[in-house]
Amino acid sequence: MAIPFTLFPIAEQSVESSVAGVINAALPLFAALIAWVLLRRPPSLTTVAGIAIGFAGVVLVAAPTADGGTTEARGVLLLVIAVALYGVAANVSVPLQQKYGALPVLLRVQLAAVVLCLPLAIWRAPGADPDLTAWVSIILLGTLGTGVAFIAIYGLIGR
Repeated sequence: MAIPFTLFPIAEQSVESSVAGVINAALPLFAALIAWVLLRRPPSLTTVAGIAIGFAGVVLVAAPTADGGTTEARGVLLLVIAVALYGVAANVSVPLQQKYGALPVLLRVQLAAVVLCLPLAIWRAPGADPDLTAWVSIILLGTLGTGVAFIAIYGLIGR
């Protein structure tokens, strides 16, 4: 989780927000694709078709911005790597969540990610001087947006 948490803000400096959202929404596709590889069991043709159609949809939605917008290929690549790593995390966390529950596993994963990301944040912070409104926004977005979303999606994945 720490690597995707680091890659997303770097990538979003050179990728339009809409493209980042579409690529981020491909997490279930990456999770299914990675499960296919890890389980070494071929999915049904319907599942393969669904994954292919899903990836084609992501490309169709994201591609038009690449030639006329502010999106750069490097940023898209970083986002794809980040979402693929989220897919790996989803597959690795399933047995842990089934044994210990989603909340204890996610709490430890996110705490580890914070510890790993904190040095980079501190290193980058000296040039920044966010005000109280920015800090409140960061905390609310991180807690309510990212935290609750991760609990919901990884809780469902664990089932």
